[in-house]
Amino acid sequence: MTPSWSHAQIKRIFLGACALPTEQRETFLLRECGQDKSLLYEVRSFLEHDQVLGDSSGASELLETPSGPLAPAAASPGPPGSRRTPSALLPSRIGSYRILGLLGEGGMATVYRAEQDKPRRSVALKVLKLSFASPVGLSRFELEAELLGRLRHPCIAQVYEAATAPTPAGPQPYFAMELVDGPSLTDFARERHLTTRERVALLAMVCDAVHHAHQQGVIHRDLKPSNILVVEAAEAEQAGTALAAPQSHVPSSVLPRAAAQPKVLDFGVARAVSANGQAASVHTSAGQIIGTVPYMSPEQVAGDPAELDIRSDVHALGVIGYELLTGRMPYELDGLSLTEALDVIRQRPPILPRRIVPGLRGDLEMILLKALEKPKARRYAAASELAADLRRHLNSEPVSARPPRVTYLAARFAQRHKALVAGLAATLLALLLGGVLTNWQARVALQERDRAVRESEKAHEVQRFLERIFRAVDLDRKNPDIRVRDVLAAALEELRHGSPADPDVRAALFQAIGRAYLDLGLDADAREAFEQAVELRRGLPADRSLELADSLLHLALAAGLEPGQRARAVAWCEEALAIRTARLGETHALVVSARRYRAQLLWMQGDHARTWSAIVDLAAPLLTEIEPADYPPLREPLERARELALQSDRESLGTFLWSYRVQVSQALRRAWTEGRQEAAVELVLAHCAPLLDRAPVRPMVPLMLCTAAGWLQGEGDGPDVIEPVLRAAERIGRDMYGEESFWAADARARLGHVAFERGDLDGAEQQWRGAIEMFRRVAAEDHPAIATAQAYLGDVLVARGDWPAAEVQYRDALARFERAEALAEAGVAVARSGLADALVSAGQFADAEAVLLECFERLRKTPGLRHPATKRTMARLERLYRLWGKPDQADLYQDTALMEGE
Repeated sequence: MTPSWSHAQIKRIFLGACALPTEQRETFLLRECGQDKSLLYEVRSFLEHDQVLGDSSGASELLETPSGPLAPAAASPGPPGSRRTPSALLPSRIGSYRILGLLGEGGMATVYRAEQDKPRRSVALKVLKLSFASPVGLSRFELEAELLGRLRHPCIAQVYEAATAPTPAGPQPYFAMELVDGPSLTDFARERHLTTRERVALLAMVCDAVHHAHQQGVIHRDLKPSNILVVEAAEAEQAGTALAAPQSHVPSSVLPRAAAQPKVLDFGVARAVSANGQAASVHTSAGQIIGTVPYMSPEQVAGDPAELDIRSDVHALGVIGYELLTGRMPYELDGLSLTEALDVIRQRPPILPRRIVPGLRGDLEMILLKALEKPKARRYAAASELAADLRRHLNSEPVSARPPRVTYLAARFAQRHKALVAGLAATLLALLLGGVLTNWQARVALQERDRAVRESEKAHEVQRFLERIFRAVDLDRKNPDIRVRDVLAAALEELRHGSPADPDVRAALFQAIGRAYLDLGLDADAREAFEQAVELRRGLPADRSLELADSLLHLALAAGLEPGQRARAVAWCEEALAIRTARLGETHALVVSARRYRAQLLWMQGDHARTWSAIVDLAAPLLTEIEPADYPPLREPLERARELALQSDRESLGTFLWSYRVQVSQALRRAWTEGRQEAAVELVLAHCAPLLDRAPVRPMVPLMLCTAAGWLQGEGDGPDVIEPVLRAAERIGRDMYGEESFWAADARARLGHVAFERGDLDGAEQQWRGAIEMFRRVAAEDHPAIATAQAYLGDVLVARGDWPAAEVQYRDALARFERAEALAEAGVAVARSGLADALVSAGQFADAEAVLLECFERLRKTPGLRHPATKRTMARLERLYRLWGKPDQADLYQDTALMEGE
């Protein structure tokens, strides 16, 4: 594309800025450049390099001519698509390339359209301006050529050659690359009138290219639509590249028309990823901002090079996606000074896409907002994850950017099979809200006549209200696309205006609407409806306090699904528990269910001490009913449990529960060594059967099995012994709670160890990624279990040689541990040990030694020398000392040497 500005304009503004004090330059630039952001970027680029060189002479000399001090050429109008430039300013040749025209210029380089001699083909020739051939400028130019040379992807412009050509002015560095003729990403979408789905498919292809660069150790740092051009299929084939295939199936009807293909360009400010996984640039110093401001991540605008990683590019992809889908930027930066603009990017949330394009409400909005998260840890960990979510949306599959509860999964299924579920919206609504009528009708048969009459009148009032709402939203054939949430919104609007007048009826309706929102996965809306129900039911007489408790527990359920509301959720749950206990007694099923949910909320908060106390409270009244098992090793602890439960000694009961899990693991191991391998798991399940029959303590069963597996692993038993136990734990957890079981997630994480021990890297990665997703659905965002699984996933990625991705997992894990104040967890040592590998690879042996020895001392205590994590740390120490030339110390950390010395 041809810029709107001229070199004379750049020179005038540049020299004007140089004449001003530094603090006045930004205001001058914003006034002179107006809305032309590309002009502003170019002038800033010259000023930046003016600071690098120490004065404006080099930049001023460069601005005398648009092409720098190159030899003149004969007149050449240039082919279509090149910029018309006076012939006296064009070189005739550079090396083995004939110059045909000018394609564009940046602060440091000029790009020509050229023709290569052998093989004969059109290329883009990027030439370093000799005014910037300082050591810094040359290093940066060579870095770009080197980084681009690593990349081989159909959506990245390919480098053909990098060299230096002799010219009258001296050696001329250049590199030749694939010539890309096409509009920018956003211009292409606008000119071709692409649909939202076509734009999403195009963005996913861009993500594929960026992910490839990350895999090769390259962070772009300046992704923006003008650096992403789009070509047609025929042009891509002519350039010698195959069309990019999506990494997962996307319907052909969704692919951009004419098989368009994006091409990512301009890695001029890219950074290599060093041996330790961190970004390493040629000359970027702390406080120096590199990139284009509107597309920068918060860590980029902070100017700290140590904070940059591949998630900075993910943020830029989020900005590009936002602009591509809404036509606007996520932040209002026009008219702001540079300092103000940087503060907006660092601190203010993006404008919700739905406010610009209402149709982006839902999955796409969640995907964009996740990519634009301020903290790196909350973004997609890789561009490939963003691409996967975009394609899941195109396929009407659940996306990871929102919790996939059962009702949400069902909603996405309905979108994929519209013909199958057409017309069911009204039926679903009737089922959801009709539950309130069913409850009242059941109460009619059970309660005294006067109350029955009152409930009957209430039911009829509810029915009249629903009929009025149905008529208002036109649930007939005139509006076949009506959604359940539309009806719920209309109902809430009328309820908030005081209709119906009876507060008892209104409370029941708020309760029913809250349950409907909860089933639709709209947690915040559900919480607001339940809050209204609770407020109304606080005015009920004391003999109806159980209705208040029911609303409180539903309110806690909805709030518990929002990370920022969990403390309030625990308080509401405890209030409901107190009411039910006072009215119904300790052992009533409704009291037990409230206790169970309180324990779950505490665990989701990461409050382990109170969670354990809650589990003990839950188990104590029920353990007296458990019959001793026939297997002798379990009879004594079960008998002891009855005594402890009768004494209500919580501390002793906690000791018993731990002892019981140890006994289960030992019984399993004994059965295995006695040759009863096939019956071993069934044996343990038989001893857990009394607990399975009592719903309130069912969570203890997968917990016991996971603990048993950990015990066996700590004792050095192999995968064949451990895997059946974990499979049983995962199966039971899923059977009881579906995808919402913490213990099923724990079992899956432990199965990752089993696969890793077998050398099955694919299986280990699959198990640990699955466990992380399950933990995120049932636990607090910074729960140590998530961090631990991430640390082990990092080990798998290291084994694959994927250092950039491993670095993301290790650092994210350590950040979670720190936020959760769980630095004593064993997973911390795993994450630090993984990062120590990077130090070894970088030759920083003393630093690596300090980290690894600390990790080893922590791991040898818990979980012990025979645990796989400890063994991996020992192997790292041995490798460190051998590379360091200290074989005697290396021998000390050989597996067998340490085991013999136990």
